[in-house]
Amino acid sequence: VKVKKEVDVEAEEDDDEGTRGGKSKHQASTTDIASRKNLTASQPLPANYVRRIRRRAQDSRKGPADYRQQLADLKLLADSASRSGNIYQALQAYHKMGVIFDNQGMHQEAVQKYKQFLSLCITSKNTQGEALAYNCLGINTFKCGQMDESIQYHNKHLELADGTGRLIAHTNLGIVFQAMGLAEHAAIHHQHAIEYANRMGAKDAQCFTVGNLGIASAAQGDLQTSRICLQYHLNAAQKQRQVAGDSKFAQHTFKSVSNLAFHRLGQVNTTDGRLDEAASHFEKAMEVAKSKNDQHSEEQSGAMLGIARGLQNFEQHCQALFSGGGS
Repeated sequence: VKVKKEVDVEAEEDDDEGTRGGKSKHQASTTDIASRKNLTASQPLPANYVRRIRRRAQDSRKGPADYRQQLADLKLLADSASRSGNIYQALQAYHKMGVIFDNQGMHQEAVQKYKQFLSLCITSKNTQGEALAYNCLGINTFKCGQMDESIQYHNKHLELADGTGRLIAHTNLGIVFQAMGLAEHAAIHHQHAIEYANRMGAKDAQCFTVGNLGIASAAQGDLQTSRICLQYHLNAAQKQRQVAGDSKFAQHTFKSVSNLAFHRLGQVNTTDGRLDEAASHFEKAMEVAKSKNDQHSEEQSGAMLGIARGLQNFEQHCQALFSGGGS
């Protein structure tokens, strides 16, 4: 599960029409203007900034021409802001461009914009923005197959992040190491993520972090730990669904989570020789996939169900042959 951190602060534009200290805009001294620019450059990222920008980019996306026009407008805004010394507005524009490229699946292009966003954040000593930039770069370099760079960026994010950010950074590091086949390293980071989720008391975070550890444990060959983690993951998802209610989003999320959990449990039990349990889990995974019209997942679980039942029959056949030979 890849997660991109969202920051909860609302964007506030400078009020150029107002007065400050009893003086009108036209009476402001050069010193006042310079101090305002410095303040603007050092202020934190706005509330709900990431969520709001991403939603706007997605809502307004109607075709290729639309995203290209958005990029052209933002490029003009970034250049103008840079010339006028408004670093804060310029860094926002570069981040928005990165988000738009992300939504188009153009991850390499997004990386270039996030690097410009990072550079401006470092220049303006915007630590919050710098952490966000490292997170974005870590995820996009991973999508581009640049694993070493991804690890470096996620480690940088880990150094700057708060508790929530560290949970996200450890989770992302675990996912990268898992993709590299380094299950032991992945498990260590997923365990750290679980610790932060427990400290925060975040039930939803506990759900997915324990599930990630279950996957890493299976890759290590620790099937008992994997089975326990995946079963906890499934039970926690059920509780979260009850808390969230019967909204379409909650139902869809629960079905996606439970489908994957059942399938993973089936795989673990098959490897462990628990073929009856494996067949039961694959059947449940098929039912969930069918209920959400996911034909691909349904076919995958169906194929694994056939393998589990085939192994069951083969085992029974071998036992019958052995009994017959012994008599």
